[in-house]
Amino acid sequence: MFPQTAYRSSTCFVTYGTLGYVDPKQPPHRSKPWTDIASQEFIYKVDLVVPQLCYDALHERLTESSRQPHHWQVTASLGQLLQGNFFTEYVKTGHALMLSDGRANADRFTLHKGFLKLYLDRESFERAGLEGKPYGTKGNRGDKPRWIVSFDLTSPAMTPGKRGFDRLRRASTLVEVLDVAMDITPSILSDGDRPGLEEAAADFMPPRHIETNRDGMQVCMFSWQGLISPRWFRGLVTDVLAACPPTQWFAASATGFAEDPVGIGNDLTLICPSRAKGEYLLLATQKSS
Repeated sequence: MFPQTAYRSSTCFVTYGTLGYVDPKQPPHRSKPWTDIASQEFIYKVDLVVPQLCYDALHERLTESSRQPHHWQVTASLGQLLQGNFFTEYVKTGHALMLSDGRANADRFTLHKGFLKLYLDRESFERAGLEGKPYGTKGNRGDKPRWIVSFDLTSPAMTPGKRGFDRLRRASTLVEVLDVAMDITPSILSDGDRPGLEEAAADFMPPRHIETNRDGMQVCMFSWQGLISPRWFRGLVTDVLAACPPTQWFAASATGFAEDPVGIGNDLTLICPSRAKGEYLLLATQKSS
């Protein structure tokens, strides 16, 4: 469940606790396990395992189009994303979750809640002239040294005409980006192409799988795959808590981009037994940088 690469180790943290009361309309975010969920940042795959008895109540709720994760893949330069209405309405407000994709040794970037991180090789870092720090495990065979440069784009100083922002705009021409995967809060796109969104969302919900364990209990597994935000995963957990009876158990896991060179492949598994006592077990792995 928690694969490791040849040159990057992982640390597993185990937490046992109680959930307490969870309001689906205002889910908590300052206590465990919710802080661990929020720290995932970039999720590639989500699996949910529940007893067959919970299937009917969950299936109707989870297959609503408004509850599906959405992501789009575009071809653009970083500089293009730092200008125009897209920058002011999505990037500046922290509503866009973005992860660049391309060749393994190309420059990369991530955007999460308005925080931009550039992962540059030595040549690009020196040409850009930006302040940064070394990133990654030293001595990895076959890996080029990288530097990380961070910007808080929600800051008032990060606006056109300001010195720091203009330096970033000039440096962005040096970052080679082939494709960008984006996750934008669905409510922002409520007036968009609804049929198109529903068609795209269908790819996230494969047919259900029903399995039987050795004690004879039937279980169901729901799976989603793509670029998924931690906010959506938190909503999934609260949906399960609201739909399933307290006497039933469930397990939900979020898997990061394990092979991504920027090292964001963290994983998390939340196990809740019969919730009469509100207990949970959380297993979270973090890759060392």
